[in-house]
Amino acid sequence: MDINLCGVDIHIPDGEIAINVSGGADSALLLYILMKYSPHKVIAVTSGNIGIDNCNTIPATQVVNKVVELTDNYSVEHSITYMREFDGKKAVNQSLVSDENIKLYYLGITSNPSDEVAITFNSESLGEEDRSPSVVRPLWLRDGAIYIPFYNIDKSKVAEMYDYLGITDSLFPLTVSCTKNSDGTHCDNCWWCSERKWAFGRLV
Repeated sequence: MDINLCGVDIHIPDGEIAINVSGGADSALLLYILMKYSPHKVIAVTSGNIGIDNCNTIPATQVVNKVVELTDNYSVEHSITYMREFDGKKAVNQSLVSDENIKLYYLGITSNPSDEVAITFNSESLGEEDRSPSVVRPLWLRDGAIYIPFYNIDKSKVAEMYDYLGITDSLFPLTVSCTKNSDGTHCDNCWWCSERKWAFGRLV
């Protein structure tokens, strides 16, 4: 099945799917979409970020609970992996081999905003080349095993989809984008906070 939301095409296969849920706004939106439109079980996977005392596991759990409530879909399994060193790629690899029934693994990664926007942020760009706004990236990786439907859109489009789906006031406030504070709050100074405020016009 293919759906289009605010001009963004999203493919949903026939079968169980998995998604990395970080506790941030992007993966929360993608989880909502999958649980709203997929008739099959959704596996939500969260990797504890030791760099912020694993506090991202709290909003991730709150996000899953809220999406269950909003969609009235209870066909979801949420697992949390704790690692001595945060390694998102390792967590994805573990998830891909843990269940052979999973048809597709989703990542909620977006593109950075334009350079003209980014230069206004309080913090310099994180320098992540895989999020450059000047590059068109493939949405399918690992021979089609991993799918990143938001890879070529920035967070302003994510905010547009939140508004379109009517979940800005209910789901967005539970998400946390900041990876600087270890208490689950937003520092209002880092790159992630600046990006979030630019796209949504607010932090919470």
